[in-house]
Amino acid sequence: KMKIIIGFLPVLLLTLFIYKKDKHKESLYMIILLLLGGIFSAIFSYTVSEFIKPIVVNNIVLKNLLFIGFKEEFIKFIVLFLMCFNAIEFDEIYDSIVYSTFLALGFIFVENIIYIYDLKLDLIEIVLRSVMSCGIHFALGVIMGYFLGYAKDNQVNSKYLNSITDIFLAFLIPTILHGLYNLLISLSMTNSDISLFVVFYVFCLFTVSYILFTRYLKLRNNNFVSFNN
Repeated sequence: KMKIIIGFLPVLLLTLFIYKKDKHKESLYMIILLLLGGIFSAIFSYTVSEFIKPIVVNNIVLKNLLFIGFKEEFIKFIVLFLMCFNAIEFDEIYDSIVYSTFLALGFIFVENIIYIYDLKLDLIEIVLRSVMSCGIHFALGVIMGYFLGYAKDNQVNSKYLNSITDIFLAFLIPTILHGLYNLLISLSMTNSDISLFVVFYVFCLFTVSYILFTRYLKLRNNNFVSFNN
């Protein structure tokens, strides 16, 4: 139990920080629904992985970009979109980042349990995973939420082509970034020099997600908030 807590504590704290910044707090019902959506996404992703594992091509690039990156981000995106995009509570642009990070938190919770007990990770490996892999899911959640918020805003303002483009980017960009991360991890197992680049890559993703997050805060402070105005 302690290993599981340590594994996703950093992401939990970051998610609560984003929730605290929300001026118009989401209902407990919505938060629980998002966590359950993330848990469902992780279980479904794991089930799909076990089902299609025998037919996955033995190519390190395709395996990481398509099998892992595409599969996980597609499932998370579909669940997030179906649960939130037309929800009544989705009434301001900042909500999208709250939704996506809480869904990511639910996903990370299940994925950590699977990794910790299947791979029998020790404490140091768990701490590294909490910062690296779990942090990646959090950062990608912010990026996904960022584009989904703009998609909603464009839909409300009848800019339907822009809305469709943002919806596509909300899925595509996290998919590519996730796939690249897993590819780097796989390459680092045979080349230790790449490990430092993995750390740099994660740092860059955190930096990008922070920039997008602060941009949403500025938009909110400039009254670029409500979809009901």
